[in-house]
Amino acid sequence: MKLSNKIAYPYPIWGWQNNYKSSDIKCTISWINDDPRVFKYMAAVETHDPAIDKLIQDGKAVYACVATCSSTFYNEFFNKGKDPEFTIQIQRENVCQLVKLRFIIVAIEPIPNYYNDNLDDFYEGRAYIPKGGILTLLAEADFEATPCGGKSVGDIIKVVENTWSDDIEYQTNNPKLRIALPSSQFNIFETQGPEFPHVLHATIVYRALLTAIGDLPDAIDKDYEWVNYLKTEIDEISDVPSVDELDLDKGYTIEEAGLIVDTLLKNPFFLAFGDLELAENRK
Repeated sequence: MKLSNKIAYPYPIWGWQNNYKSSDIKCTISWINDDPRVFKYMAAVETHDPAIDKLIQDGKAVYACVATCSSTFYNEFFNKGKDPEFTIQIQRENVCQLVKLRFIIVAIEPIPNYYNDNLDDFYEGRAYIPKGGILTLLAEADFEATPCGGKSVGDIIKVVENTWSDDIEYQTNNPKLRIALPSSQFNIFETQGPEFPHVLHATIVYRALLTAIGDLPDAIDKDYEWVNYLKTEIDEISDVPSVDELDLDKGYTIEEAGLIVDTLLKNPFFLAFGDLELAENRK
């Protein structure tokens, strides 16, 4: 399910540019990592439109999420009813690689004479909303599901708040790679990170993996999650030496390290532009 501001929809979507006079929506998406069997995300909607809220309370619209995975053809619609704070969960075995989440408010019956004084003047205050029509685009979030039953990059990285300095620190002396963000950046990560995962991949996650690959020779015998993950994944990349073939005194070259990270993150710089387009569409 992909929404684009490059085409005109027959009905207005709140959260889409030029459809409503005011379209600033705040919806926080949080990853809940409390069950290894599922991917769990929570949405908390903090911005409300009175006309749309009334449709929800009258049972004509619901909060919902659409989850899709092109690798496994998984496609699920989560009807979450009237609660603006809701959780969805996906069984890990149902998805692989890129999973797309679209948090929306959707009409569950035709709304033939929808009135909202917040509509753009083009609509003259009224519109027809079909059954299944998207009233609101709350948020979008993509994530990488663990491939082939193994670990993903997200499983070996932990982002923490740096309360001791104003620097971003990358730490490899723990079972997981730790990215310590200063408080202001950590707050942005907590609230905006899940919505723009590829920007994170192209910045702090990319740097963390480069640091780990540089430190890998010294940590090769440690039973760390990130060490075991890199060993397994690097062995699958044909254009660089396997860990067993690596000269531990020299380590990987910067070109080899870059190739490894690009492979693990699946061209993160290209994907980050998709996140930037999403941010532009939400203006």
